Amino acid sequence: MVFEMPAGTAKLILGVLAGLLVLGIVYGIVAVTRNSDSGSIPASAASSGQATTVPFDTARAAELMKLVQADPNNKDALRELGDMNLTSDRYADAITWYTKLAVVDPTNVQVLDDISTANLYIGNTDEAKTWIDKALKIDPNDVSAHYNMGYVYASGTPQDLAAAVKEWDLVVQLDPTSPEGQTAKTHSDGLKAQMTRTAAAGGGSGPTIPPASKENTPVPVTTP
Repeated sequence: MVFEMPAGTAKLILGVLAGLLVLGIVYGIVAVTRNSDSGSIPASAASSGQATTVPFDTARAAELMKLVQADPNNKDALRELGDMNLTSDRYADAITWYTKLAVVDPTNVQVLDDISTANLYIGNTDEAKTWIDKALKIDPNDVSAHYNMGYVYASGTPQDLAAAVKEWDLVVQLDPTSPEGQTAKTHSDGLKAQMTRTAAAGGGSGPTIPPASKENTPVPVTTP
């Protein structure tokens, strides 16, 4: 999988109390990051706190749905429908179209990553993990899948921060210079430092992460 930026990215603020100190760690979800026939997929940089939503093109969607009605196996149309719904925050619809594409193209890990990302946006961590597992069976070194898996562990119930760190460390190992690798390192280093401080202070199990919500989940940032 070729990455330009970690796309379809969602960010959460990790609120952690250590004495009177509140530590915020930003989490991201990696999704599609390549150029498709429909154009560049919007991306969110780890350093950016700004986010905008791409307006949904109803007319274009109608055209694409006609193509799919004529040919249910039209990969390009299914791909574009999934992409345009994801970048317009229509996550349930994105999942619908990506899932149809996954039936047509079951070994395409990019599609599986997209489905997991859309599920993470709406807090379906168990469903996201199911699709991540499918992607990793096809490509055990899929950077996007490991990055998303880190988020599943960090925000799931029960929470497993050690497993999240392990996943993000693997992302760094697999692709250290990429935006995904650099962001994963930030996540991992932040968690390690906070867990060390918490343990030293006798704080018990360590930091907690609030559940995802639309209010604290910025939408993707569009890029040229």
